[in-house]
Amino acid sequence: MKILVLPHNVASMPSISVEAFNRIKGVQARGLFIGRHKYHFEGPNSFFIEANSKTNIVSRILSLFKRTFWFIRSVLWADAVYYVWNSFLPCGIDLKILNWLHKPRLVEWMGSEIRIPEIAMKLNPYIQEAYDNGYEYAGLESKTNSLAIQEKFKRNGFEAIAISELNIYIDRTLFPSRYITFQRLDMKVFQPVYPSASNFRPLIIHSPTAPIAKGTNYILPVIEELKKEYSFDFILLQNMKREEVLERMQQCDVFIDQIIIGAHGLASTEAMAFGKPVMCYLMPAIFENGFPSECPIFNTNRDTLKEQLIRLISNPALRHELGIKSRQYAEKYHDADKIAKDVYEVFKEIQMKQHRT
Repeated sequence: MKILVLPHNVASMPSISVEAFNRIKGVQARGLFIGRHKYHFEGPNSFFIEANSKTNIVSRILSLFKRTFWFIRSVLWADAVYYVWNSFLPCGIDLKILNWLHKPRLVEWMGSEIRIPEIAMKLNPYIQEAYDNGYEYAGLESKTNSLAIQEKFKRNGFEAIAISELNIYIDRTLFPSRYITFQRLDMKVFQPVYPSASNFRPLIIHSPTAPIAKGTNYILPVIEELKKEYSFDFILLQNMKREEVLERMQQCDVFIDQIIIGAHGLASTEAMAFGKPVMCYLMPAIFENGFPSECPIFNTNRDTLKEQLIRLISNPALRHELGIKSRQYAEKYHDADKIAKDVYEVFKEIQMKQHRT
C-alpha cells in the first residue's frame, strides 16, 4: 500500500508518521506538506512546499500551480491518503478529486481547527478565563469553523481519526464512528533518564509555547512562593532551539506542561518518553472519550498546583517511580511504529468497506 500524508506537518507528527509507515513491510509512504517550521522534524520521505505569500499575487499564483502539480502527481501515486488539519487546495478542490477517485481516506484533526469553545467551556472550568485573557488560539477556534471543516471532509467521503480530547468535538451525526489515536514519537530517539530516587534538589522545567493556554501566569507565582520553603531548581524554557529544550527536558526531574487546557500535547509525550514525571491538567471528559485511565501524568490544575508540586518536590522516590511509569506508558501508547501499524489496519478496513459497496 502506498500512503500519502498531507498537507500540514503539525507538531512534526505527520512527518514522523511518514517514516513509521515506511518501516511497515509492504508499505511506502510520502509526505506532502505546506510550509515548514525550523523546530519541526523533516524526514527524508517528505516534500515541503513554501506557504503562499500574503502580499505577492505572482508568488501566490505560482505557488498554487506548484501545489496543484505536486498534489496530482502524489495522489496518482498513492493508494490511500491521510489528511491532517484541513484541505490542500483552495475551496477543497483536492477533497473533491479524492472523492471522485474513491481512494481510502482519513482525516486527523489536531487542535484549534476543530475545538469548539462553547463545548470546551462546559467541560473545563478553567478555560473560560483563558479565553477572556488572551488565549492564543481563540481566533482559530469557533463552532462555525469546526463544523464547516467537518462537513467538508464528510461530504467528500473521509473517515475521522483524532486523539481523545479532540474526539469530543467531532459531530456524531456526521461521524457516528470514529477512530482514536495518540500523539506519536520515534521512541528510539528518546533515551530515558529517570529522576534519581536520592536527589533531594530536583530540577523542574516549564516550556510554554502558549503561556496563556498553558497557565504560565499561575505557575510562576507558585514556583516563587515554594522557593522560600523548599529546595529545588526551576528553569523556564522560552525562545530556545528545539534541540536545547529536549536536552533540558532529558535532564530534568519534573516537567510542568499545562494546567488549563484539560489534555496533554506533544510536550508531555516527549517528557514521558524521556522517563519524566509530568504535571498536566486532564479534564474528566477526555477519559470518557478514549483516553487511557492508566496514564501516569500527575493530574494537576490551577487549584491543586501548589499541593501537587510539594508532593513531587518532597518525594524523590515518587518522582523516580512516576518516571519509570511514564516511559512504559509512552512505549505502549505513543510509539510511532505501533500507531502506524494501527492506522495501516484502519486503511485496510476502509478498503474492505469500499469493496463491499
